[in-house]
Amino acid sequence: MYFLTALFVVVAATAGGGEQQSPVEALLPQGLAPDVHVLCASHQFGSATVGWVTFESESILIDCPHPDYLPKILAKIESTTGKPLRRVILTHSRPSQLAAAQELLKRGIEVYAEHQTALLLKQALPGDDRAAQAIREV
Repeated sequence: MYFLTALFVVVAATAGGGEQQSPVEALLPQGLAPDVHVLCASHQFGSATVGWVTFESESILIDCPHPDYLPKILAKIESTTGKPLRRVILTHSRPSQLAAAQELLKRGIEVYAEHQTALLLKQALPGDDRAAQAIREV
């Protein structure tokens, strides 16, 4: 139940997305609730809001940032949670999210995605790529 509540809070917070922020503000995570964070990066690549939820032994990312932001956002997750990122949930697909998801798959992170996004991800990977096996359709 906690997970569903946290996911709702992150998705609701990321839905507005269109606010313009300075580059410095864009990479400062905001705590929405205990163990629930959101990070907006809308100054350069359009709306690129992501969130993460922390559990006892792991963190889960909701949506993917633009690939250029991925290393910084992974560092922010680590610094705010101290827990490893193990999964990502994609609520929709954009080309930049798919590229970032491919990078996360290469790092051994499981990707959960709705049908169309999962299909696009699998099509973008070579047929024998082991990362494709870490894509879970929900």
